[in-house]
Amino acid sequence: MPTASTLLHPQVVEGVEKKIELKRQKAKSYYDQSTHPLPQLEIGQEVRVAPLKKGQSWQPGTLVEQSSNRSYLVKTGSDSIRQNRHFLKPKEQSVSNSAKKKPTEVAQEQPVAIVSDPKKNSANLPDPATSTFGAPVSDIPPDPVTATQEKRTRTRVVKPPKRFNDFVS
Repeated sequence: MPTASTLLHPQVVEGVEKKIELKRQKAKSYYDQSTHPLPQLEIGQEVRVAPLKKGQSWQPGTLVEQSSNRSYLVKTGSDSIRQNRHFLKPKEQSVSNSAKKKPTEVAQEQPVAIVSDPKKNSANLPDPATSTFGAPVSDIPPDPVTATQEKRTRTRVVKPPKRFNDFVS
């Protein structure tokens, strides 16, 4: 099909470059909201170097030279590698400094009884008519956390939303 050769050359519409630049500036401003500069490291300081592959451990090393604003030369064992500041972390403080910090409160976990067959486990279960304090269960208000089903992950208790507290199954 015959076509004019002028139609085969791209044409830039007026103002497109300006819109692209404004879009890039907007994206940069949103990105910069959550960034912060990393503190400078000193030559001779002991650091940990991020592993090259996932699942490996961080290697200890010593800073030998600062190559540029964000790049450092690090001696790890018999090797010297150049790493970006993002992949270097200062070596952790000694145990005595970390012991001075207040320990965080650890939540006490309540044991959860799982019953698969009530006939098999009936000897091990407490009397459902009384609580552990000897009072009848009907006199004790139900705890909203234990009244609903709760699940556990490795680190926390997953609670269903409060709007399901009144739900009876």
